[in-house]
Amino acid sequence: MGENRMVKRPDTEAQRQRRHRRVRGKIGGSAERPRLNVFRSLNHIYAQVIDDTAGKTLCSASSLDKEFNGQPGGNRTAARAVGKLLAERAVKAGITEVVFDRGGYLYHGRVQELADYAASLGISTTLENHGLYVNGADRLIRILMAAGRPNVGLTVDVGNYLCVDDDYEAAVGKSIGYADMIHLKDFYIRRQESMLPQKGMYITNSKGVPDDPVTAAEWRLTPPQLGYIGTVSGNHILRGAILGQGDMDIWRVLRTIKQAGYDKEISIEFEGMEECETATSLCLDTARYIWDRV
Repeated sequence: MGENRMVKRPDTEAQRQRRHRRVRGKIGGSAERPRLNVFRSLNHIYAQVIDDTAGKTLCSASSLDKEFNGQPGGNRTAARAVGKLLAERAVKAGITEVVFDRGGYLYHGRVQELADYAASLGISTTLENHGLYVNGADRLIRILMAAGRPNVGLTVDVGNYLCVDDDYEAAVGKSIGYADMIHLKDFYIRRQESMLPQKGMYITNSKGVPDDPVTAAEWRLTPPQLGYIGTVSGNHILRGAILGQGDMDIWRVLRTIKQAGYDKEISIEFEGMEECETATSLCLDTARYIWDRV
């Protein structure tokens, strides 16, 4: 006789939370380019613009606000209206650029409506290559082309391509024409089998410290970690390095960027073990030194 088995449905909310934790590990808002975060429930949608460096919400809007007078908030019409309200408040606060954090939701439906309407009032946004899912030059360019919006570009993190075992030099070359922001970083690159097993550079077992930090307050409680992160193939592990001191060829990367005529923002993203302020200052000096010589 055959055996009857029940098919277990996936926990979509748990999947969304995992996606969001991966996103938040790489996306952070600043005063100059705050983070636009979206959360939706069955009946409502919420959005807020956040400066993560200060741990401060700069403005917010939701379908529960008094302007909606109790109208249904779980549809695209409501999402569009929330986007309009948030954009008006953001512009009034002097915000014209954000990094879009979709909260782990797939980029469609109500989430897309909100982002599109905010953009219609002059707020531009970027899609960053990060983690193991929203990454890879070809994949991100396909997403960008499918969106088809001139005010949506790429934040090109030159090191993150390694997370999905992309050729980072080729990936930068493919992506630079779509870039509105560049994150410069360097990595030590090692074969997995040659290293002591690690849990990753954001893992801690310290008492009172969250194992999976999300909020700015939780990140401030998290001490520096000594671990590595693995790539999608499982063959390599990566650890952040001071720019120019790791295994990436930063000279070739910056030469590609400069020869492409890129003239927008370039920032330093340091993820190493050294003291952050000193290391970041050295990274910046190195970037300027190389830029002047390529």
